[in-house]
Amino acid sequence: MSGVVAMCGACLTWIEPRGDRCHHCGELFSLYSDDPLDRDVAERLGEPLVDLGPVVLNRPRLPVAGRLYGTTTGWVFRPVFTLDESGALSQFPIPRRDRSWLWRFVPSSATSGKARADLAECIGQKAVDSAEQPFAELYLAAPGGLFVPIAWIQKIRRQRSVLRVWYHQVQRVEFELLASEKVVDDALNKLDEHDAWRAILS
Repeated sequence: MSGVVAMCGACLTWIEPRGDRCHHCGELFSLYSDDPLDRDVAERLGEPLVDLGPVVLNRPRLPVAGRLYGTTTGWVFRPVFTLDESGALSQFPIPRRDRSWLWRFVPSSATSGKARADLAECIGQKAVDSAEQPFAELYLAAPGGLFVPIAWIQKIRRQRSVLRVWYHQVQRVEFELLASEKVVDDALNKLDEHDAWRAILS
């Protein structure tokens, strides 16, 4: 992973600093600001309600492979990494075909289905939750995470394996869902049981 990546204390999303404002939430940002306390991060991220499984996030430069969770307070994307020869974190490799985002435009085939399954399995193996490690601690240990609070969300739309989330009027984040349709359906139905999510998902 190249470049400087830091977590914005205002929105808890990891960003590449550009200027004096966070490009995710728009708040003032400085590399020299104090990091939020771990307990504050845990409270703001909330408790995980559902795990939508492996996803690929459509964004440049920052980590794109990881898992997507619906929590009591919003969407949490936690990236996965590999270790390079020096032991440093390196972005999880996404095959060129997967980066093309053609899955949404072309009919499913045995080849694309196998590619999806293989990619989902690889990401899943790298993002195994530890029962002994708190959710917020896992998030803080994975530079590149993204958090979209429920209070920000205008609408959510799912089209086949693509989940789109609009927030802050003009912002949009897009996830390619690699889990099976049943896993995703079950997760969204479970999320819909919670009052905070029901109005947004309906």
